Amino acid sequence: MLAGVCGGIGVAADVDPSLVRLALILLTLLSLAGGALFLVWILLYLAAWLIIPLEPEAGITPPAMPPAGGSQENR
Repeated sequence: MLAGVCGGIGVAADVDPSLVRLALILLTLLSLAGGALFLVWILLYLAAWLIIPLEPEAGITPPAMPPAGGSQENR
């Protein structure tokens, strides 16, 4: 959708992200009749947008972490 929330949930749950998107669309349409429930869906989506970590970009590897005890060069 907007922020990759459905894709992130799909990857985390090992489910096709298209199915997660379809489920979110159906639940959103069904909640439109409830009024306040639609606002809950929007707030949950925004919260998931903030909580779900970003996927690292392809070809970029994070820097290696130094050993826990520090480097051996200083000893």
